[in-house]
Amino acid sequence: MLLTGSSPILPSARLGSTLTYIPPLTQDFVPHLYLFGGMDEKGPCNDHYFYNLDTQRWTEASGDSKPCARESHTAILWGRKVVIFGGTGAKNERLNDVATYDVGK
Repeated sequence: MLLTGSSPILPSARLGSTLTYIPPLTQDFVPHLYLFGGMDEKGPCNDHYFYNLDTQRWTEASGDSKPCARESHTAILWGRKVVIFGGTGAKNERLNDVATYDVGK
């Protein structure tokens, strides 16, 4: 898992996001929650964060390949990847795509 920064980070308040539980994938890996998308006061988001369940701190996830901004989508953990499907896009269009984010890196 690639994490950036060391200072406390808080995601913006939002609705329509997904929060996916990531269990320990190895002995050295602590459980996390993965937050993606949703809508805040600026509109649909495509940022993503990890919440460390041991330290109770947020960290912004790194990576350039993020799905387009969306809300009201679904997400599941499949192996070592979070699979994100559909939702509503920035122009209020219905999305019918699939994207993945590898949390095992």
